[in-house]
Parts: sequence; structure tokens; C-alpha cells
Amino acid sequence: MKKSGILIFLLTGCLIHALGQETLRFHADPALFIQEARAFFGEGQPERSRAILLKYEHAQNKGLLEENQWIDLAKKANTIEKLGAQPFPDFFSLLESYLEIATHVKNQSDYFTWSAQLDKLLTDDKRSLNLARSFLNFSLAFSQKGILYKSAACQWKVSSGQNEFGKDSLFYVVISGSDLVASVSGDSTVIFATRGKYYPESHSFFGQGGRITWEKLKIQADQVYVNLNKYSLNLSKSVYSIDSVNLIDKRYFTEPLIGQVENKILPGVGADVAGYPRFTSYELRNRIKNIYPGMDYEGGFSLQGLKVIGTGLPSQKGILTIYRNDKPVMRLACAHFTFKPDQSRGINAEASIYLETDSIYHPGLSFQYNSNLKEISLIRDGQGLSPSRYLNYYHGYDLDAGWIRWRMDDSFMTISGLPGSTEKRASFESSDFFNMDRFNEILIADKVHPVSAVKQCADHYYSRDYTLADLSSFMGKPQHLVEEMLLKLSFYGFVRYNTDNQLISVQERAYDFLKKNAGLQDYDIIRFESVQPPEDENALLDLNTNHL
Repeated sequence: MKKSGILIFLLTGCLIHALGQETLRFHADPALFIQEARAFFGEGQPERSRAILLKYEHAQNKGLLEENQWIDLAKKANTIEKLGAQPFPDFFSLLESYLEIATHVKNQSDYFTWSAQLDKLLTDDKRSLNLARSFLNFSLAFSQKGILYKSAACQWKVSSGQNEFGKDSLFYVVISGSDLVASVSGDSTVIFATRGKYYPESHSFFGQGGRITWEKLKIQADQVYVNLNKYSLNLSKSVYSIDSVNLIDKRYFTEPLIGQVENKILPGVGADVAGYPRFTSYELRNRIKNIYPGMDYEGGFSLQGLKVIGTGLPSQKGILTIYRNDKPVMRLACAHFTFKPDQSRGINAEASIYLETDSIYHPGLSFQYNSNLKEISLIRDGQGLSPSRYLNYYHGYDLDAGWIRWRMDDSFMTISGLPGSTEKRASFESSDFFNMDRFNEILIADKVHPVSAVKQCADHYYSRDYTLADLSSFMGKPQHLVEEMLLKLSFYGFVRYNTDNQLISVQERAYDFLKKNAGLQDYDIIRFESVQPPEDENALLDLNTNHL
């Protein structure tokens, strides 16, 4: 008993010396510390204080804390008391977190790392009770529930793990082979079987490996998934993107695609409209055979929730090729296709209908496919380049019609005006058509005829291909006015104009038009119009004979 008393005296003496000979509120002797803690709690929240002190009495009786840990605890208790800690929540949080960590660490080195981090927050130049309180709350939530970060906006946690801690320039938690789960309002996203380090001070997670699946959207986990390599996340947000991942989609590809994955929690949003998880391939020439029966796709690939998106650049669009009797009959080029099980759409799609070695061409319209009816629709909806006419190189005249429709098991394409009006109208005009009314209609009030302007610009640059900026500078006009002119010239087929990258290609028709005006080339004035009741079509294209 005398030896024990001497030891306690020496330990408490060391603490007094360490704190500059100041009076200590808490001492390292377990029984005395519990008594002092009970007095510090007072009468406030008796059930909580009684519960935590019973745990410490149990730890004392069972020897769960070593002698040096009681000393360490007393030191920390005295420090936060001098920083103005209140019994609740500060002192209670210290006792609760300390006991949890000290009795559940993987090994002693993890305890020492954790303890040193708390001392740093309490004693260095930036000591802060708020920072210490946050660290203690984090430690308890992580040890008991696997929670890495929690706020009103979102929560991140690991499904399993041990209290492994480390420190480089900052304190971190080691995560080994666990699921990383983000949740918001009852909804969640998961990175399966990942590992890494989490830095609670910066909310940063640096991961290695793991998998993201589309299983939540009723796609089998072994059919579509992303494998992760090295990545980093800010866990204060529920939205993230990860570069250089590998997508496995056994529905369409035999080899992995490399790209970027994005994920976002959308509480209450059904699988049919959810756009996440979202993968976008880096490669712009992916091939999908039979994306629908009789259709092949080549281009950029993005998986947005349940939707497959065909992507591309203005200069490198995605290509959808449609076959009839194993031969290409139609080609759609578009920077944005949407592929769903029951339908597909393309906006501002460049369309070609193949007729032997020629084609019917349109520079940009709305493409729709109904997979249940196996019906394709090409619609001039008034947007972008859609007002342009179809250039029919096979039959030698242009089509001014709003809707071309084809059921893939039929041998006829129907050509008509758009539905919904009291009558359907379509006009047909010879590609050699010319008269002065047309010439003056295009001229409007310009000093230089627009067709002549694009031709002169081509001569100036020694190329029929140039940009909107080139033509605007050449004409000395603002770009928005020149673009309006180009859209009108595109309608008549004098230029091909890409509204996405603003590239212009002057067509042979422009040169022929100017020759006709100068009397250097023959022309005709063949033009006629079809007017039909709403239930009838304006024309039929026979795909067996190519007759119209």
C-alpha cells in the first residue's frame, strides 16, 4: 500500500510539473479520477454521466486501461478543462471517445498515433477546443459506426474496418477492404471493396481499387460495373467524379472501356429517370454491333443511369448505320444520341439515305426510333439546320418535306408534311432550278450576293472549307448576321454549315448557281408541290426499285 501511494504521488507530481506547478483538477489514480469526474459532471444529465462512469469503473476493475493510459487521460482532461471545456458535451465526449479508442485499437501504435493527434489539437499554437471536439466526435462515430463524415447534407461511412491510424503531414484513418457508402435522405451510393486513407481534417479520401455497379438500377452487378484505380474524394460532398476507370459492360463490349465515372445521390428519383452512375469513355470510336436489330453504332459512349448515350465532337460525331438486307440503307451522324430499350433519339443529326451509289442528304434534323414499332422518323422540327431541304442526288431534285418515316420491315419510306395540320404539304424542286426571283430572294439587301460572297471567300483562302470567323472577317460583318445568311444558304444546298464547330464547306451547287446567273450553264424551272389530306402521304420511296 505504501509503494502504491508513493507511485501515485510521483505520477501526480510529474503532472503538476508538466503543467507548470498549477493545481490539477484530475489525477491519474483510476478511483480518484472517476470520483473527480463525477464531481465535475455535477447534477447535469445524470443518466449519461452515470452510464459513462460505470464504463470507467468496469474498465478499472477489468484492467482495460493501462497505467500509462490513465496518466494520459488525466493529462488530456486537465488540458481541456483549462481550455474552458464544459461537462457536456466536451468532457463527456473526451471520456466516451477515449475509452472507445483505447479499448478498440488494432494495436498500441494506433493508440499512440491517435493520442498524439488529440494532444496536438489541444496544445499546439493553433490549439482549439472546437477542433478537439470535432476530432473526438469523429473518433467515436468512426469507431462505433464506421462513419467518416456526417453533415446535414450527406454522410459517408465504411461497412467494416478497424481502428487503424497513421500520420504523415496529417492524421489519417486506414481503410482496408471495405465498402464506402454515401447516403442522403435514405438513398445511397456505394464503392465496393475499396481501400485507402481518410484525412478527417480535410475530409479527403485517397483510395485504391474498388468497384461501382449499376445494380441499384436493376442491372446485374456482374454485367455492368466500373473498376477503380487510384482516386480521391472530398467526403464533404455527395457528388464525385473519378478519372481513368475501367468500364465492363458485357451487354455491348468484350473489352474494358477507359473513361471517367461520376456519381450523385438523387433521393426519390426513379431508376427510369436517374442519370447516375454516369460513365463517359475517353475513346470516341467505340463499336457496338446490333445496338438495335439491324443497327450498328460507332462513336463516343456514355452510360447515364439506364440510358446509353452516343457522344462525339463537332468534328467527330457518333455514327449510327442502319441496314436493310445486310446493306447500309441509312447513316445518321450526331454528337448526341440517346439509346433506351424502347426508343432512340438524335438531335441535329446529319442524315443520309443510300440509293445505290447516290443518296438523299440532310445536314441536321431530329432522328427518332421506336423499337416496339421498329419505326424510324426523320423530322425537320425547325431547330438548327433542320429547315434545310433534303438534297436528293439520286433523283436530281430537292425535297422540302417535314417528315420521312420508315418501318424497317417495310419496303417503302413515306414522305410527308408534319402531322397535326389540316393538310400535308411537300414540294419537289429540280437541283438545276434557277430563276431571277430565286436569285433576288437570296440577295435581299446585300450589296454582294451571299452565294457570290461564300465563293469569293473560298477563292481568297484557296479552299472551299473555312470557318465562320473567316467569312465574317472577309465580309466585314458581325458573325451573328453572317450565320443567319449561312443558314439560308444551307437551306438551298449552297453550303454545308456545321453549327457546332462553325465550319463552312462551299458546295458545287454554289458555283453552278453563279454560272447559271451569268448564262454560262443550262438550268430549268421544274418545281411542283404535293398537297394531301392529313391521313395521306405526299410521296413514297420504294426501297426495292428506288422509285419515288
